[in-house]
Amino acid sequence: MANSDLWLVCRTAFLETGRALAVGCGPDSSELGCFLAEWRSFTVVEVDQPLVEAALELAIEHGLRSLDSLQLAGAALGGHDTVCATFDRRLWNAAAALGLTTLPQQSPA
Repeated sequence: MANSDLWLVCRTAFLETGRALAVGCGPDSSELGCFLAEWRSFTVVEVDQPLVEAALELAIEHGLRSLDSLQLAGAALGGHDTVCATFDRRLWNAAAALGLTTLPQQSPA
């Protein structure tokens, strides 16, 4: 991410990431603190009707969970130069199907 000029995330990433860090690392963890401090560095895609409509199509077509489909719909707005980083196999496969660059480069097991 240090090599990127733009970090694009859907607004829901604040909740998803913050909760995961608080549960996994603790509510007073440096990891959560770092995430909260870095949040302003992200370009945030707001959840609106066109985004949820695109997310619904992705969810149905690729069998994605709701929040994953919102993240992917937001990432798709960045075009083919967007890198989608995920260890979720379904989300990885859907991102690759949309022509996004994926990290890791191979589908997670």
